Amino acid sequence: MGARPLHYSIMVLDLERFGSRTNPEQERARSALYSVVEEALKDADVMPQHVAGVGDRGDGGFWLFPSGVSKVDLTGDVVERLQTRLRSYAAEPGAEPLRLRVALHAGEVARDERGWVGADLNTACRLVDLDDLRRALAAADRSALALAVSQAWHDAVVRHGYPGLESSAFRPVVFREKEVDSRAWIRVPGYGAPPGLGPVSANPTEAEEGAEGADEPASAQQAEPGSRFAGAVFHHVGRLYGGDHHEVVRGDGTGRAER
Repeated sequence: MGARPLHYSIMVLDLERFGSRTNPEQERARSALYSVVEEALKDADVMPQHVAGVGDRGDGGFWLFPSGVSKVDLTGDVVERLQTRLRSYAAEPGAEPLRLRVALHAGEVARDERGWVGADLNTACRLVDLDDLRRALAAADRSALALAVSQAWHDAVVRHGYPGLESSAFRPVVFREKEVDSRAWIRVPGYGAPPGLGPVSANPTEAEEGAEGADEPASAQQAEPGSRFAGAVFHHVGRLYGGDHHEVVRGDGTGRAER
C-alpha cells in the first residue's frame, strides 16, 4: 500500500544567486537560512511542534504546516517576520546578505521512506522558480524577499483582504511550468506593486474577459480607462483551459504594445 497523503500548507524558499557562491559560502548561507526561518516562525508563534515536515532542496527548502497553522498568518505575519530576520542577519558583522524567493501553495503531500512526495509539492517548487518572481526580487532593492502564491491560495486567502495581508499589492502573472497551466500572484514587501514586472502583469484568464466578443483571433482590444489593466492591449486571446492558442500583449499606455 502506498503512502497516504494529508493536506498541508506548503512554504518553499529559495536563495537568490546561490550557485554564484563558493562552497564554503553556500554552507554558511544554508546554515543561516535555516536559523532565519526557525527564528521567524517562532516570532510568528509557529513553534517547531507546529511544523509537520521540512525538506532540503540544496539552495533552499520547504516547510509543511498542518491545518492548525493559519494560511493568513503564513501569508502575512510569517512573511513579514522573515523579512525582519533577513535584514537583522544582513546587519551582523561579516554576514553575507541573504535574499529569498518565497512560494505558498497547499495540497496533498505524502511521506514515504525517502521523504515527501506529491503533485502539490511539485507545484509549490515550480512556483518558487517562476521567472517573474526572480525578476521581481532582482528589482527589489528595498526588500530581502519576494513572495508568490498560487491561484488557489489567492482565492482562499489573499482576495478576502484579511488585515495585514496588503491584498492590493499582489499582482497576477502567468504560471505555466511543465504540468502547471494557471496563474500566480506576486507581492514584494515594501512595494505597492512588485517591481520589475512593468505597469501591469496580465494573465490569460483576465485577459480573456477583456477580449470577449472579438470577431477574429487576431483582433486586439484596449482595456477600459481606469481599470487595473489600463494601457494593456490583449491580442490573440483564447481560453486558458480550453486548449485554444492564447497570447497576451502588454501595452505601455502610449498605444505601443510589448509582448
